[in-house]
Amino acid sequence: MILPITSLKMMITTVISPPIRIRQLYEKWMSKRYSNPLRRKLHIAAFFAIAWSLWTERNKKVFEKQEIRLDMLCNLIRWRIVWWSKAWKEHHPYSVEELARNFDSIPVLFC
Repeated sequence: MILPITSLKMMITTVISPPIRIRQLYEKWMSKRYSNPLRRKLHIAAFFAIAWSLWTERNKKVFEKQEIRLDMLCNLIRWRIVWWSKAWKEHHPYSVEELARNFDSIPVLFC
């Protein structure tokens, strides 16, 4: 399931805090099953968008001394997920802007 932005914030905070192996996190994330293949792809895209975004933000913090703004990070993750979804063979009837604007409704849109 694609998580609402508040859930994304909680998950990111949890992931940043404890030392956890990325492999464990990946296996747990990928164990979730969906009957709708598009919804599953969105779920998988969410994992990689979160991982990539955390990595780039971490590098900005370490190497450029930039502060991480959680609200901006969550928004960036949201946009990455919806942009990446447009590159798939299976097209959905929603524009990138519609998905980003209605991000919290994605689980309902792809039941």
